[in-house]
Amino acid sequence: MQLVEQGKVALDAPLSDYLPDAADGERITILQLLNHTSGLGEHQNLTNFRIVSEQGVHLYSNVNYSLLGKVIETVSGISYEEYVTENILKPLNMNNTYADPKKAGGLIDGYENWFGFNVKTDNQYRGTPDAWITVPAGYISSSTEDLGRYLQMYLNDGENIISADSINEMFYNSVAVEDEIPYSYGMGWTLINEPLKRPALRHSGLVENGMSCIYILPEDNIGAAITINTNDYFVGADFADRVGWGVILMLMGDEPNQIASNEYVMRHLMYDGIYLAVFTLSVLPFLFIGKYKKRLQKGSYWRIVARMSAFHVVFPVFILMLTRVFFKTPLWVVKAFVPDLFVVIIISACLLFAGGIVKMILFIRYFLAALYECH
Repeated sequence: MQLVEQGKVALDAPLSDYLPDAADGERITILQLLNHTSGLGEHQNLTNFRIVSEQGVHLYSNVNYSLLGKVIETVSGISYEEYVTENILKPLNMNNTYADPKKAGGLIDGYENWFGFNVKTDNQYRGTPDAWITVPAGYISSSTEDLGRYLQMYLNDGENIISADSINEMFYNSVAVEDEIPYSYGMGWTLINEPLKRPALRHSGLVENGMSCIYILPEDNIGAAITINTNDYFVGADFADRVGWGVILMLMGDEPNQIASNEYVMRHLMYDGIYLAVFTLSVLPFLFIGKYKKRLQKGSYWRIVARMSAFHVVFPVFILMLTRVFFKTPLWVVKAFVPDLFVVIIISACLLFAGGIVKMILFIRYFLAALYECH
């Protein structure tokens, strides 16, 4: 938006004006990238992006902001990291904020969640064009104090960083999204009105070992920032969202969301129970191999083949395809953000396939032996 104010970027201009070689660049506008209405796929990156869904409909996709980072570099003639540092971070005295993960200083340890336990992990940032998340899409590191400074800029009409008119356009030039709680999305900001007393703007996100969320209450002149140094995708992320909204509700004079004292443990136990059940099913064929041999001695070979195909081919394939089919999430994303689930899926599927191979070998032996006896 700074570049828009300078006349160097136009919101209605096609992406191809700035990145001539961009796939479908003549059909995608800068505003569509900002609002995630470009039609680009949710799990695409800078090496394989193309329009795959309806344009004009909001679908959050990291590659939209990865491309905007490239536009900023092309127009400014400097790297994204240099541009953000010189034009936003330094003027706002955000001295503990970095747009280059390799230069980030003072980072506290990050954690991944494994079966309800937080395990310390290194920064996962790859920094390659085929990465799903790039710095413009989510790897800027900061402190809550610096994020508060950043939010004050919005509340103080831009502080010569950006104009008040541009801020209003960022907040309210948005696209409506029908969800459980309807909201609007515009240029990085989610705007929620009902059922709140007053409008609230927010943006949240997570990387492999961290989560964060920022809020602005424009009518109250209040901003809030929450940062968490772990990624607990199934449980912790929901708790962080509920805690964040609890803070906002209290600031509005409402009662906060209630979280039971044992809810965190009980929800993780539920997921761990599901993981254990799937793993147990994958081990059972090895434990009952003796019964399988007795079944082979009794004949009924076609029924045995049908059961074996269902349990050792269809079932493991279903497990491997589960996240993609039901949650539209490929396994490589699960590996990065829900590593315990990924391990359970891969090990269980491999054990089921292996059990099927063992059973097939035994089946062939018994079947050939039966044929030999018949002749």
